[in-house]
Amino acid sequence: MGKGVHLKGGKFDTYMIVLTLGIMQTCLYSCIDRRQHRINDGVHNDTVSAARIIFDRPNKDSIMDDFKLTKSFEQFDEDRYNSRSDKEDDLIVDLPDGTHIELNKWARGMRYSMLPKNSYLQLVKAYYLNGNIESKGFMVNNGDARIGTWYEYDKNGKLVKEVNYDTPYTYTIENIIQFCSQNNIPLQKGYVRKSFTTNIYKGNTGACYWWEIEYLKEPDLIEIIRLSGENGKIMQVRTMDYINN
Repeated sequence: MGKGVHLKGGKFDTYMIVLTLGIMQTCLYSCIDRRQHRINDGVHNDTVSAARIIFDRPNKDSIMDDFKLTKSFEQFDEDRYNSRSDKEDDLIVDLPDGTHIELNKWARGMRYSMLPKNSYLQLVKAYYLNGNIESKGFMVNNGDARIGTWYEYDKNGKLVKEVNYDTPYTYTIENIIQFCSQNNIPLQKGYVRKSFTTNIYKGNTGACYWWEIEYLKEPDLIEIIRLSGENGKIMQVRTMDYINN
């Protein structure tokens, strides 16, 4: 047999304490690592949170409880909409934490949007005239780029389609955010009250998918950069005059 560890008195107690702490630390790191993998792998579950890309401190934002997307059926909040003081206008709410919420009505239906203060994305829900959910998902604050999976429903509230708008893109919205940061392109978070903000668009020409970033390069000049949705290479740069009225 091999030689064992022989310690006496207090030395043995100290050895056991150090050994126990070491085992506890190893188990803790292992649990954290497995939890992180579950978080990363769970992005496309039925309940989808946008925390992975839009929040600096997602665990500290209570608004995250509402800023989630599920497949579940829902209806337009008519009571909340009717609570507005100005009946000639739509409902606009600015919460103390900076979150901006709008409930709108148009001739073809209704819309709900939620923009947390420190978010690059907004949660958007469209409703039929009967109040039933028509579609919902995340999109950029400014522009028309839809992000992640969107859910679509018939007029009776039955889920009829799931569309993942990220699928054709290996160059992701996270990459776009990083590109803007590296190239000093201002990308606003939350609801911004200004005449011009940086806009993000997605599109395709046949099988070629692309992003477009539209920003104010000079006080009187807008620059539009088109990037490949596959690898982020610059495909086109164009400009147009900007007149601030």
